[in-house]
Amino acid sequence: SALYQKDSKTLNTVVYPSDETKDKVVWPNPDCLLPAIDMLIFKSTLDGMMFQMTVATSHTLNLSGIQVATSYLDSVHTDLSDAGTVKPDQYKVFFAVPPDIYDAFSQTNQSFTAKGKKVANSALSARVLQYVIKID
Repeated sequence: SALYQKDSKTLNTVVYPSDETKDKVVWPNPDCLLPAIDMLIFKSTLDGMMFQMTVATSHTLNLSGIQVATSYLDSVHTDLSDAGTVKPDQYKVFFAVPPDIYDAFSQTNQSFTAKGKKVANSALSARVLQYVIKID
């Protein structure tokens, strides 16, 4: 099942309590400043996954959007984890692409951007593992 964030421009655990989002797809409000992520899933296994759909052969990651998404996943993890405030070392971002783009999609990590310019953010890039999946 899915939750569509329509009543708030803020992605946080107050809008969607952590126990209600577990194992559900969260579609952020398009007005929410989350340009890097189209959809989030937080599994019972405490794995946080982010999805970005694209038809391009490459797609940069908006730094502020990724920061918002990882902060949200950190807060959900903290709420649901027996470990308390311990945050996961890494989250996964999946670029979902159509079959005709899959082979051409860059096999290297996509770059982070801020205000339209590439930026180096080794701390965040180390926490965000990137994958490409084919959607038929």
